[in-house]
Amino acid sequence: NVSKRLIVLTDFEKEYILINPEIIARSEQVENDVEGCLSLPGYQGRVDRALKVVVRAIDLEGRSVQITSSGFLARVLQHEIDHLNGILYIDRADPDSLVLLPESEDGKTMPVELADMQTFFHKTDHRNRQDIVFERTQDLD
Repeated sequence: NVSKRLIVLTDFEKEYILINPEIIARSEQVENDVEGCLSLPGYQGRVDRALKVVVRAIDLEGRSVQITSSGFLARVLQHEIDHLNGILYIDRADPDSLVLLPESEDGKTMPVELADMQTFFHKTDHRNRQDIVFERTQDLD
C-alpha cells in the first residue's frame, strides 16, 4: 500500500533508478529539440525543455538523492517525469512540428495532426485506453 512512481534511465555512462522523482528547479534557458516516444512510435515533434534541471528522488536504497543535469540528460528526466504526471511530449510540442517518420525509401516525413496521433494511439498498443484524449494544453507546469 505504498505509492511509488519510478523511472529508470541511463545517460550511457550511468544508470539512474529514481523513485518519486520531482523537478525542484529548472533553468530559465530552454532548448528546442526533437523528441519521440515509444508511446507513439514513428512520430516526432519539437519540444522546448529547460536546459538544466535539478531533480530530487529516492534511490533503491531508500536514500534521498539530488541530480543536477543539463543537456540531453535534463531533457530525458523532464520527458520521463512528465510521463509520471500523465503528460506526453506531444502535449508540449509545437503542433506544426509533429511529423510521422518515413517508412518508405523516399525519406520524406509527413506532417500530422493531434487527432491522427490519437487515432494511431488507440489502434496500436493502447486499445484499452479509449479514455485518453489528446489536446493542446497551454500551461502544464
